[in-house]
Amino acid sequence: MTRINSLGATLSTLITSGARLCNALEITMYQRILLAVDGSHASYLALHQAIVVSKATGAEVEALFVADSSDVTFDMVGADSIAYARQVVEYGRDTLAEVSKKLDAAGVKHSTKLLEKSIVPGQISATIVAEANETNTDLIVLGTHGRRGLKHLVLGSVAEGVVRKTNKPVLMVRSEIDE
Repeated sequence: MTRINSLGATLSTLITSGARLCNALEITMYQRILLAVDGSHASYLALHQAIVVSKATGAEVEALFVADSSDVTFDMVGADSIAYARQVVEYGRDTLAEVSKKLDAAGVKHSTKLLEKSIVPGQISATIVAEANETNTDLIVLGTHGRRGLKHLVLGSVAEGVVRKTNKPVLMVRSEIDE
């Protein structure tokens, strides 16, 4: 009889633990995905993954383009840096319009946001993390170019900066194309 009581107590504990595990899994389901895009091949691969995750979880996607031209406008000899900054903003609008069409076609609930400046000039990663925190994002999705060596040192990596600056899950999608 003691053995049956022990088995009953064990089953009761397992059922209770299982229920808690199921509840924990429901809580960790993604509800808000921040998709950072820049119009690159890698960001369109990231868009595809955001669609897959959104369809699996029912999460809403916010597509974000940070139009930070500060890294190029520092000393453009013979060039109009204001006109260039406008072109970057226009490119961002076009990119978000295309992303929005693809999200619509996939039946994913979404919004788009164009930020015309980084919170710190040249720090796109900090801006992405700030937006993720502000919007209670559950998952950040972005493409990475997979640069190595000197290119990585000179150009840096927005994706790497995001991973270093956030405590949120980050899904990085690597492009095989060297852009």
